[in-house]
Amino acid sequence: MHFAGNVTCDSYNGKVVLSLTECTNFTYGKDCCENCSMHFAGNVTCDSYNGKVVLSLTECTNFTYGKDCCENCSMHFAGNVTCDSYNGTCLEGCKLGYTGNLCNTSCDVGYNGSNCEFNCSSWCVKNTTKIWCNTTDGLRLIVCRDGFNSTALNCWSFFNTNTSGPISPTSDDNLAVIIAPVAVIVVVALALFVGIFIWRQRRLKKRKTTELPFEIRYTPTQETPNRSTHKPVAVIAAYCNDTPDSDDRFIQVPKLNDYMQTHNREFFIEEFKKIPPPQNVTMLDGQSEENKHKNRYKNICAYDHSRVHLEINTRKNEGDYINASYIEGYNNEEKFIASQGPNDVVVNDFVRMLWEQKVDKVVMLTNLIEEGMVKSVKYWSDKGKATFGDIKVELLSIDVFADYTIRKMELKKKNKPTHHFNQFHFTSWPDKGVPLTPWGLVDFEQRVALGSTSRPIVVHCRFT
Repeated sequence: MHFAGNVTCDSYNGKVVLSLTECTNFTYGKDCCENCSMHFAGNVTCDSYNGKVVLSLTECTNFTYGKDCCENCSMHFAGNVTCDSYNGTCLEGCKLGYTGNLCNTSCDVGYNGSNCEFNCSSWCVKNTTKIWCNTTDGLRLIVCRDGFNSTALNCWSFFNTNTSGPISPTSDDNLAVIIAPVAVIVVVALALFVGIFIWRQRRLKKRKTTELPFEIRYTPTQETPNRSTHKPVAVIAAYCNDTPDSDDRFIQVPKLNDYMQTHNREFFIEEFKKIPPPQNVTMLDGQSEENKHKNRYKNICAYDHSRVHLEINTRKNEGDYINASYIEGYNNEEKFIASQGPNDVVVNDFVRMLWEQKVDKVVMLTNLIEEGMVKSVKYWSDKGKATFGDIKVELLSIDVFADYTIRKMELKKKNKPTHHFNQFHFTSWPDKGVPLTPWGLVDFEQRVALGSTSRPIVVHCRFT
């Protein structure tokens, strides 16, 4: 008697062989007396025998899900994606600062990032009534522990330098009991060191009062330069730009500090305006009709003699221009490449440059977004791989520190050996300003300097 609807059975074994009627109107079971579940997503019927969902007649759209698509997907999904039509779970992860299957749970205090996977600095007060770390990026900290200074980006102290790995929070307040005496010892040691250093410098200065300082003055050459428009000449004089006849601008190194203290800001602005423009240089390629849209500013282009040349591919309409220039280091080697930050127009060319130059290190001196504006286009993906032209960029690892982030990436091109490089991303430089303390920048520079490379180091900031 448990066959659904008007059903007969096999004469020998009693198994159902024919369903004379099919249940409709969202019903099932014997004589179609049972109602299908009200929690099926969309306009769905169920199996006439067991009530399980068998057919979805419509698919939810416009960021909805559930029965008749009456439920709204969470607003905290990463990217412009909808959710699962049946249960509303996110398909591509949550936005920064949220976690959970429905992406509707904010990060707990002390955690931040997508799915709350990163930790905030351990030098800030862990207070459940205040957000002591921005859950979206973990940078803008509010309340610092005693003995630490609050900046726009983190809680800082001169002994708060972590070079071994990402900072993670701790709830052990007894840590301060250990740190306090250590800090006093460090301060006393530093004061003693500085005192000895100043004493030695003064003795050395007295010894050299009768000697003329040896300095370097740069004078322009008349011939067309290869990489630089100036040639160093050793002279017994002070440093100047281009006015050897103006003796009043010659400043000996021992007198430089007094000179800086006795002149105001307006004086130095006027002096800066007197610096002569470069001589015997051209920017014809950067100002050409086909390349001018690739420059951040109309009048700031790469010099023809020092610019980076990309490989030309006429089939793909890829030219050789990018707003990037070689900068000489010691012994006139091409030590650096100063580049404009990539935007949507030149991001493929930027990745091409990394590939063709076989760059080992990239130094990024801007955040992706500052004061609500996009400052640099991402030339990588936090979820694995991204493609730019015919080059794929894969993120292999990431280490997050208080003031900077280090990413290891891999470049791939069809039928070519892969190439790896490290990106050093300084995240504590405020827009239209400078860091309040130098220690994070010093630590960052030392990280970049670790490990030798024979290839130019690419340095870029923003494009807007």
